[in-house]
Amino acid sequence: MDSYNLGYSLKNIPIHPNKKYTMALISKAEHFLKRLRWKALFADNDEEKQESKENFGFKTAKTPPQHDLLNAFEDDMYELMRSIEFSNSKSPFQQKLKEDISQLKNSGKVIVPADKTTNMYLVPTEQYQKLLTDNVTKTYK
Repeated sequence: MDSYNLGYSLKNIPIHPNKKYTMALISKAEHFLKRLRWKALFADNDEEKQESKENFGFKTAKTPPQHDLLNAFEDDMYELMRSIEFSNSKSPFQQKLKEDISQLKNSGKVIVPADKTTNMYLVPTEQYQKLLTDNVTKTYK
């Protein structure tokens, strides 16, 4: 077990990859457009009585139909999402966080906190698994 000290707080949050931001943006935009389509459908069919089906509190699995007045807006929204560009203006501290994370992921070791102190230790994965099983099962023999 090697003592390990990062030199900064473990509560620091690194910047996520651009792909993660893009996936979250696409998901939220699709959700927004789906709700917008439902609102447009019910606004147009306000006079007609919609037959209601009991879903027992669950949301419907149906997707709303496309609305002619919203097609241009949806195309612009998708084009806006396609045109987003990310800048690489990361601080040296964020670069160090990224390097430390990739170094830990590729090392094959885990960081284990000490019991009553703030010390951290680098332990090989096999040794950690063995220590964990031995300590958990020592009272059950």
